[in-house]
Amino acid sequence: MVERMKVYELARELGMTSKELLAQLKDLEIEVKSHMSVLIKEEIEKVIAQIEEKEKPATLPADEALHRMVQGEAGAEIAE
Repeated sequence: MVERMKVYELARELGMTSKELLAQLKDLEIEVKSHMSVLIKEEIEKVIAQIEEKEKPATLPADEALHRMVQGEAGAEIAE
C-alpha cells in the first residue's frame, strides 16, 4: 500500500466521488480541507476498513442458512 495519497486519488481508486469520500472522512473524524488534501497510510487503511465493513452482507449466505435449518437451529422446523 502507498504511504500517502490525495483524497481525490483514493476516491477514484474506490469508485466514488471526492464529495462522498470527504463525507466518509468526516464520519471517521479524519480532518481534511479539500479533495487535494493528503491522507497518510493509517488514514487510508481506516477508510478501506470502514468500506469493507459496510459491504458485509447483513444476512446469512444461503448455504449457511440451509446448514442451520438442517441442524435445527434458529427455530427452523424440518418438514418431512
